[in-house]
Amino acid sequence: MTEDDIVATVGKHMAAQFPRKCPNCGRTYATVQDYLRITTPVGQVISDDVTEGNWRPTKPLGALAFSNCPCGDTLAMSTNGLPLATTWAIMDWLRRTIAERGVEPQAVVEELRTRIRAELLAN
Repeated sequence: MTEDDIVATVGKHMAAQFPRKCPNCGRTYATVQDYLRITTPVGQVISDDVTEGNWRPTKPLGALAFSNCPCGDTLAMSTNGLPLATTWAIMDWLRRTIAERGVEPQAVVEELRTRIRAELLAN
């Protein structure tokens, strides 16, 4: 799996999570693009599997990306539900990329978040 494949796969997974509603104010986000335009990213992406170095999780915890609704509530997008083989392919790419670049895992995960957001907003 390439970085482009990951961006497309995770982007499609995220888009499938809509429409969604903020549980605090009731605002409805009809599409992932609405969500990305209206909310504000907050904090870092959290992937306990990556943090723990669990590159072949049998029960993946997935990654969480947080954003704030204009009402102030924090909403989360998750990679939970991706097929296990897809998760493993992503994890293999992450492990190789981290080693090749000699960077912390969080740096690569944040780069992916930025690319996925940009690709989704462009479509």
